Amino acid sequence: MSMKELNSIYAFGYGLFIYSPGTFNEWMQEKKCRAKKMLSYLDKHKDMFLEMIAKGIALPIYQIPTYQYSIYITTEKDVNIPEDWEQVYLYKDWFITIGTDDKLCFSSFEFFEEHRNLIAKSQCVFMGEVFDINDNPHSFYHSDEIQMPKGNYRFDIYGLKRKHPYSETDRENCNKNYAYLFAFRKDNNDSNENLERCDNDTHIFSIEEYLEEVHNKER
Repeated sequence: MSMKELNSIYAFGYGLFIYSPGTFNEWMQEKKCRAKKMLSYLDKHKDMFLEMIAKGIALPIYQIPTYQYSIYITTEKDVNIPEDWEQVYLYKDWFITIGTDDKLCFSSFEFFEEHRNLIAKSQCVFMGEVFDINDNPHSFYHSDEIQMPKGNYRFDIYGLKRKHPYSETDRENCNKNYAYLFAFRKDNNDSNENLERCDNDTHIFSIEEYLEEVHNKER
């Protein structure tokens, strides 16, 4: 697969989930879990939250600002950063399992919380609408998906920033200055360090905050 760009995801709920609906739904059936508000449920059942991460069922990128993030996907061995972007950070060797629906989804925390019924149907392309100060509507994506063959995968996460960012005075585009690139590769071995990778006490997922940390250290 060459580089693919999904629709930009608005990270309402201050995070994104990466998951295969087929794998997630099968796990939910095994757990006999009928919860409709998934984030609320997982917040109360930490054991399931940790199991979900450890087994590569659904992985969170969280404590990130509510911006509109460009999403890039590749399975190429040699990763080339898209032309308009530059790398801020790289987190390696995450693990995820793609289910029988051959589908990989990227969803805002808010979508994951509010639309369990759509995930159950593997319907993970979902749009919303926000209004500017002049009450003009603007459509955006809560969630998008891409076809990915069934199997176990390792992947790396690149945090990116625009080479030429939009100005803060550009109200329509100023929240579109960051992106995530995910580089996937097949791997039959399911041993992993997902719990360490997803620990937001040791990893900064906010690209903006990461830049600030680097800047402060250099002062």
